[in-house]
Amino acid sequence: MKKSAGVTMAGIVIVSLLAAAMIFDTPLSIGPDLPECEHQPGTSCFNRLALNPADDWSDYSFVALGHIRSGPRERISPNQLLRNNVQRLFTDDPRFVLSLGDLYAYINDRSLKEMSTWVNAYIPVPFFNAVGNHDIKASALGIGGLVLIGRRGGVAKYASKLGPLYFDFTVGSELFVFLHIGLGSAVSAEQLRYLRSQIQRALSDPVIINVFILNHMVIWSYNNPIMEPVFRYRHPKGPRGESSFFLDEIRPLLLPLARKKRVFLLAGDIGGSRNYLQTFYMKDEHFTYIATGMGNTDRDSFVTFTVKDGVVTMKNTNLVTGVESPLTDYGVEYWERFYREHPDRAAKVDRFRDDNPM
Repeated sequence: MKKSAGVTMAGIVIVSLLAAAMIFDTPLSIGPDLPECEHQPGTSCFNRLALNPADDWSDYSFVALGHIRSGPRERISPNQLLRNNVQRLFTDDPRFVLSLGDLYAYINDRSLKEMSTWVNAYIPVPFFNAVGNHDIKASALGIGGLVLIGRRGGVAKYASKLGPLYFDFTVGSELFVFLHIGLGSAVSAEQLRYLRSQIQRALSDPVIINVFILNHMVIWSYNNPIMEPVFRYRHPKGPRGESSFFLDEIRPLLLPLARKKRVFLLAGDIGGSRNYLQTFYMKDEHFTYIATGMGNTDRDSFVTFTVKDGVVTMKNTNLVTGVESPLTDYGVEYWERFYREHPDRAAKVDRFRDDNPM
């Protein structure tokens, strides 16, 4: 009897796999609760609110936050700490909110509806997202309750409901460029062409002073020796092999821009649990690097940017306590000190990475 039961269970697993494979080979269903969105620059597909370039943008603020999703076993996204403290985002009256990816664990009709409902209820300004890997990761429920994960269909579903995977808008003296780079070991030729076009646009426009380039993955840390602790500890799994496409391909493209404009590189694939840090900042002679993410921990925070007459200032705000601090507190030294003082957490991250090779 035991052998028969084992065969039955194996059969259920096989059938579940086949059923899920069939699901991933067909387009994901489009639910009726979230209408399709026709992308328009400066208009949010989340809450249908729009930026008006004709407004006065000489003095304004905006907020950036990342990795706001709950875990796959939790019922709803974003995470509970953000839900409980969302009002803190609006202390400085931001004109818009920028998400740096990973809104939810998997994309399906339910997660899209829940996120749209939450944004419409609690974010009274335009809300934009730099697409994360989880934002286009599809889920399916197989026979016997087996949950299987895939991405086929996720890109098309996201694009139809929430807009393109890369896009841009301009307000005042600022150009915002949203990319979707880092899932593989290289950057696509299509996005390189798009990035080149945005660089030329900024260089040829004397009104543009600041360029914000937003991407979910912390691609500028990939095998970057000056950011070793960030690359090592920001997330246990990274790019395949010795990927360094930011240093080899993207950075050379951006250098001519950085000599003429101020370039800010923002990312959000950081801080997924208490073992990881939620904030990173670095500024060199060419670029300002900022990563901000959440893990439903007491270190969860967000970054507020204020632009006045083309000058950008920034601060970090703890989501739970509301305590504000300068971003300069969160450089490489902060990361090195944290993992030196918490070797148990460093060991957990290293062990996970070693068990899940890149």
